[in-house]
Amino acid sequence: MHSPGLDDSELLRRARVDASAFAALYPDRHLSALRDERLEASAHATTWIAGAAGKQPRDAVGGRTWLVGGHRVTGFTAADGSFCFRFAGRAGGCLAKPGLTPARPVDVMSDNGPGTLRVYGLAMDGVTAVSLRARGVTRRAAMGRNAFYLGANALGSRKGFAGTLIVRYGDGTTRLVSLRIGGYERRTPKLPPRLPGLVPVGDTAA
Repeated sequence: MHSPGLDDSELLRRARVDASAFAALYPDRHLSALRDERLEASAHATTWIAGAAGKQPRDAVGGRTWLVGGHRVTGFTAADGSFCFRFAGRAGGCLAKPGLTPARPVDVMSDNGPGTLRVYGLAMDGVTAVSLRARGVTRRAAMGRNAFYLGANALGSRKGFAGTLIVRYGDGTTRLVSLRIGGYERRTPKLPPRLPGLVPVGDTAA
C-alpha cells in the first residue's frame, strides 16, 4: 500500500534508510539467539552483567542464555545499542555498534597459560564452524547458536603465540581471521580487575 504523495522510488529510498537505521541501532541483528524467546535469561544473570558492565538492558525480557560446549553464555542488548555478554566463569564485555558484520564475523577472547588454552567468543548468523590453526595443528571449536568455545590445553604456554581462526559459513565459503593469543600473566589476588569476570571486549580480542 502506497503512502499518499510518495512514488515507488521514494518508498524504496525510505525502506533502505529504515534498514540502515535499524542496523546502526542494534548490533544484535546478526545474533539470532537474541531473538529466540525460549532462551530467556534469569533476571539475576542479566543484573550481574549489567552491574559489572555499567550498562542497563534495553528491555526487561531481552536477556538470553544458552550453552556452547557445556559452557553458559548470557547476554543482552543494552539501552545504548551495544551487546553485553559473559561466558560463565570466563570473560565477556560489551560489543559496540555495529557489532558483528560480514567483515568482522567473530569476536574472540582467549585464556592462555601452562597447560591451559581456551579460545571462545561470538559468531554472527551464518557461521557454522570455527577452527583454530596454531602451532602446526588445527582444532575445531564447539558451536552453540551464536557462540563458539575451544579448549585445547595441550597448546597452552607461558608465552603468547599467533594463530588463525578458520571461519566457515553455511554456503561452504571460509574466512581466515588472524589471532594473537596473549602470554600467561600471573594475577595478584590483592589486585582484582576493576570489573571482576567481565573484561571489555576491546581489551580481550586479538
